Amino acid sequence: MNRPAFLWGASISAHQTEGDNRFSDWWDFEMKTLKERGGDVSGSAVDHRSRYKEDIDLLADAGLNAFRLSIEWAKIEPQEGRIDESAIKHYKDLLKHLRKRNIASCVTLWHFSLPKWAADKGGMLNHDVRRRFCSYVDLCAKRFDGDVDIWTTINEPMVYLMEGYRWGKWPPGIRSRRKAFRVFFALRSVHRDSYRILKRNGTKMVGIAKSVIVFECGKKANLIHRSTRWLKDAFWNKSFFLFAKRFHDYIGINFYITETVGPKDREYEKDDMGWEIRPHGLEIAILGARKFRKPIYVLENGIATGDDKKRITYIESRKIDIRRSLKAGVDLRGYFHWSLLDNFEWAEGFGKKFGLIAIDRKTMERRPKPSLKAYGEQAG
Repeated sequence: MNRPAFLWGASISAHQTEGDNRFSDWWDFEMKTLKERGGDVSGSAVDHRSRYKEDIDLLADAGLNAFRLSIEWAKIEPQEGRIDESAIKHYKDLLKHLRKRNIASCVTLWHFSLPKWAADKGGMLNHDVRRRFCSYVDLCAKRFDGDVDIWTTINEPMVYLMEGYRWGKWPPGIRSRRKAFRVFFALRSVHRDSYRILKRNGTKMVGIAKSVIVFECGKKANLIHRSTRWLKDAFWNKSFFLFAKRFHDYIGINFYITETVGPKDREYEKDDMGWEIRPHGLEIAILGARKFRKPIYVLENGIATGDDKKRITYIESRKIDIRRSLKAGVDLRGYFHWSLLDNFEWAEGFGKKFGLIAIDRKTMERRPKPSLKAYGEQAG
């Protein structure tokens, strides 16, 4: 299919939606740690694996033209060296259904979760695990590339290293500055090697999905505040791109958070994650990425709320940000709302509602929210 001039889509990840990811480190973490905390476990999640056609059809029928998903390494290679052909067939069938519905695909190869065997060997800090990941990337490139429009190697490397290796809230539950620093360079190597593999297999668009935080200073900020803002922006938003700057065909942005460094000028409404909802934050994030002189895709952006009217208002404000960015001459090529479905929001469980489609987890019935229709009507 010919890719549309601008992609209006929605995103999901495999572990958060498919269910029964029993061979992953996250499944193990949920059973051992989240249960002790009294939190949710993913279980059958929202059964996207069985109901992907229905989910894709709802997206297409709403007027959207793009879908971002992830392939689950733990399902492709549940034991080291053993490839599950049924998992490959599932993703192949899913991608073919996207083609049938004229939906452009953005495929993420690694969205936080590892096969348990890989985690047990030390995860991405282990050279052999990184080598196995590259073999998995090569397999995916050979088996899926004809059906993929955009490849994303890694989702949010900075979030992964901070949550898992600095704060210890996610697997592997480590609190170590030294190991977090080592993971940064391990992920850089993984991305660069994956990029080379994908390009060697003839792929066109390869990048990462990078969490971007907009750091601002208020009117009362002093020199220390402004210097701190600059350092935070350089570390969080720019460092990974700069250390792998020749290995991006596009810049992928995941944007949710605006943070004030120093005194605030005013207070803002917060969503259910505790993140402030500020006007034009996405526009600032997009304009900040323009300096890399690559096409830009917003691969995730959304709001956690049980009030769908707030979600509609939020989407309307982001459409303004997109329009202003395009008017400013930014090479912005797509926007993906997070998420298509209410899902398992990692350590936050099922309580945080980001989806355009609600799920009855007893029956797995899909209930499109008014925001899905509103978003589809605004697209284009």
